[in-house]
Amino acid sequence: MSLKKLKIINLLITFLQHFIYYRPVYKQHCCRTRTDMAFKWLIIIMSVIQGTTGSIMFGLPPNLFGHKVSYLWRFPNQSFDQNELMTINSNGKSCTAVQFNYVGRHAARFPGGDDFNYFEELRNKILAHSDGSQFPFLKTWQDYPPKDSGHIEDLGRVEMHHLGDMYGNGLFDLFQGKISPSTIKLAGMTKKRTRTSASEFYKGFTKRVTGSSLSDITPIINDPVIGFFKNCPQYDVGVRNNITNLMQLHLFQNGSLFQGVLKNVTNRLGMNTTLSIDDLKEIYLLCSTGLAVRNNTAWCDILTPGDIEIINFESDLDDYYTISIGHPLTPKISCPMWEDVFASLDNAIKMFDANQSYLLGDLRFGRSTTMDSFYAALGLFNDHKALRADNYAEMKNRVFYQAKTTTFGAHIAFILYNCGGSGPENYMLKMFVNGKPMVIPKCGSDTCQYLDVKSKYADFIKHCQWKHICSVTKPVVG
Repeated sequence: MSLKKLKIINLLITFLQHFIYYRPVYKQHCCRTRTDMAFKWLIIIMSVIQGTTGSIMFGLPPNLFGHKVSYLWRFPNQSFDQNELMTINSNGKSCTAVQFNYVGRHAARFPGGDDFNYFEELRNKILAHSDGSQFPFLKTWQDYPPKDSGHIEDLGRVEMHHLGDMYGNGLFDLFQGKISPSTIKLAGMTKKRTRTSASEFYKGFTKRVTGSSLSDITPIINDPVIGFFKNCPQYDVGVRNNITNLMQLHLFQNGSLFQGVLKNVTNRLGMNTTLSIDDLKEIYLLCSTGLAVRNNTAWCDILTPGDIEIINFESDLDDYYTISIGHPLTPKISCPMWEDVFASLDNAIKMFDANQSYLLGDLRFGRSTTMDSFYAALGLFNDHKALRADNYAEMKNRVFYQAKTTTFGAHIAFILYNCGGSGPENYMLKMFVNGKPMVIPKCGSDTCQYLDVKSKYADFIKHCQWKHICSVTKPVVG
């Protein structure tokens, strides 16, 4: 597809974003109809893009770039009917939703400052060591404005509005007429993108429930809970910067598959010097960023689908051993999040039983490390076979595939249900992962007795020893 056509499509999408979120509201019912129609047209446009650009615009499929993937690319047609999530049946009893607990990753964003600087250096390196004729766009390509570094971009705002709208519709009666700073809490991290994501989610959520996009709640900063991986010396020393722990990654980077991609991409660019590993990873990032921010496939044309799969595996190896199940410490340090989530659920039970007000919605927004560590502690996306430098072919169909599990906007939603009567034994917990019901591994169902879940995950909920775990006075594991 030509850049001109992509720009036209981008203008249409921008118009629909404005149509959905910023047009004045006159009648709530009218607004909801308008929103639903606009989303349908947005999906149609995305389908047209997919059909005309083949696999590269939406992936292999869909678009697969490690955890730099838009939620809407990965899950393009999700929705809940109004009040679809309000009731469940358990052992012949009808149970009603009483609280919405959410742990999510921030929305699609611009790359960080270090990447911005590297982009221009990489372009200059390619042009200095080739005539640029193979990919003429390199001569005129413009870097991204430094002021946008790390910030949420337009596609990310649409992601959050969509997710807020989706859950607002599914839990409509729980929140209708009850939205206020005393019933909803928004939390993020020091990184502004997490708090922006919280605010944008809330706009979509309140637009669906009230007819107006509200901004009356300011997200709090809660790094100790959401950024549990920060200020943890044992994690830094024993996991992220542990050469032994990163051995499989380094073996793969220096193996025949990854080096073959380096050689092929270098030749494709017509360069008289070899690209570095970091150069290749930046091309991969420029590809995903160009798609998300500019609807432009120029950098993607440098890579083949086979290249992308191999780079994905390299990226997954890195994440597997540094922020997920590849090291035993990583799930353990997520325990502050477990404590926070279940303290909120416990309080909801106590206050609901006493017929007193409480948080109906407790929403937290963090980073990919937040999600992957929490997934690992839950027991999700575990192949029960380690990713290694020598099992790329064997693990092509792995469940630990970051582009499919930890996209921008990835999330876990716990919905608490009361099944009649008071006391925690009369409550059920249902888990959604990225908009779909997901089995809670240790209880074997997506809907479990609340007390059963607390019991099965007690090591994280009741026995959190984060300060001790993060201490470097004990021997480093790994």
